[in-house]
Amino acid sequence: MAVELGPDGIRVNAICPVMGATGMLELFMGMPDTPEKPQEVHRNYSLGRLSERKTSRRAAVFLASEDAEFITGIEFAGRRWTHGVIRAQ
Repeated sequence: MAVELGPDGIRVNAICPVMGATGMLELFMGMPDTPEKPQEVHRNYSLGRLSERKTSRRAAVFLASEDAEFITGIEFAGRRWTHGVIRAQ
């Protein structure tokens, strides 16, 4: 899509966060949420925690900003980007 829409000045990017800390976590995991469960899940992520809504929101704000005016055709994949790269101004 980025190649097809680029000539029209349209940038196309994707935000693909890791599992997030939401009310659907127990449903997604298929097992009850226990005090030990977050520690078990967090071990699987390089930052040692789940993503939060604000994380994806910050990525979207960045990609829509002038700072990202030349970024197109990329995927912000949850396991590859860190919260330190994108900070709200």
